[in-house]
Amino acid sequence: MKYELFDYQEVAVAAISKHLVRATRDHDDDPDERSAVVLAAPTGAGKTVIATGVIEASLDGDEATAGVEDATFLWVTDDPSLNRQTLQKMLDSSSDIKLNRLTIIESDFDEEVFAPGRVYFLNIQKLSANATLSKSRIDGRIYSLWETIANTIVQRPHGFVVVVDEAHRGTTTAAASGRTRETIVSQIIGGGATGRPAAPVVWGISATPRRFLGAMAEAGRTTKQHTIRTEDVRASGLLKEQIVLGHTQGVDAAESALVRFAVQRVRLYDQKWAAYTAATGEPAVHPALVIQVADKPTPAELATLISTVLEEWPGIGPEAIVHTFADHTPVTAGGYEIPWCPPRTSRTAPESASCCARRPSRPAGTARAQRSCSRSG
Repeated sequence: MKYELFDYQEVAVAAISKHLVRATRDHDDDPDERSAVVLAAPTGAGKTVIATGVIEASLDGDEATAGVEDATFLWVTDDPSLNRQTLQKMLDSSSDIKLNRLTIIESDFDEEVFAPGRVYFLNIQKLSANATLSKSRIDGRIYSLWETIANTIVQRPHGFVVVVDEAHRGTTTAAASGRTRETIVSQIIGGGATGRPAAPVVWGISATPRRFLGAMAEAGRTTKQHTIRTEDVRASGLLKEQIVLGHTQGVDAAESALVRFAVQRVRLYDQKWAAYTAATGEPAVHPALVIQVADKPTPAELATLISTVLEEWPGIGPEAIVHTFADHTPVTAGGYEIPWCPPRTSRTAPESASCCARRPSRPAGTARAQRSCSRSG
């Protein structure tokens, strides 16, 4: 790794690596033995950094932490922007994993099996019923991705690990939920009523893994879990103690005061960056204000929040505000129409703007604000 991990992160890397090695060995010894490994970690614990440490140990070896030899990791999410964020974080934090070993699966992917020593990133929309990758022998491709997954499980199961990011989403079985069809994530994991080959090892990552654990138990998998305690993360400084604020005019007034203060600070940063870039000739930098809101805010609550920002920041208009909520559609709040923007990190932004991120759908720090949301690598 490029930097030193906190103690609880090192312990987590060692524990998850040990569980994955044992799960792989158990399947090698008995093909009917299938396992699920769970990393339960609170938001802010550095789950991606921990996962990178585990993957690095497997792909390149580590004297202190043994990994799975010839491992292949299929990293599954329900949001393509998360895959790009994760890939970039892995490159930023790993001293050994290079870009040529990280592959984002796009619609032209066509391989009989996944290669060892690689990490493949897949968003489940690529396997929807009408998606190109769900079909074989079209657009010049030979294999569907379903065939690639099945072939890997059958032909080289050793070291094949399906990683389910945000594992509490999409893993409930059809029987448990009353649906008539299994979710795409459940079909990737396979086995049971899915009719697809079962992945030998599944690794779920979540702050709230109860649903995932239930699905894995129902599927008959042996489960091993490592839990990171919130107090350990707090002791590291990555999480802060709760701060209780009061206001003579009530909670709403206190929240409004905090938003106004935040806007003032960002405007100050904007002025300082403008002066610096003008003096040095460096490219312009436009700070973003990221506001994390409670889950399922009402239109009235959002409208009040937006109005507060615009009152305090007269230099921008409603068109400078975007949201990164899980529902990828415009949000109507009072008289405002707020477009959705992928929560990727942007290298450039036309001008300063404000961005609302709903808790707990996305970490607020992952959002970016700009009028035109362009893709970045």
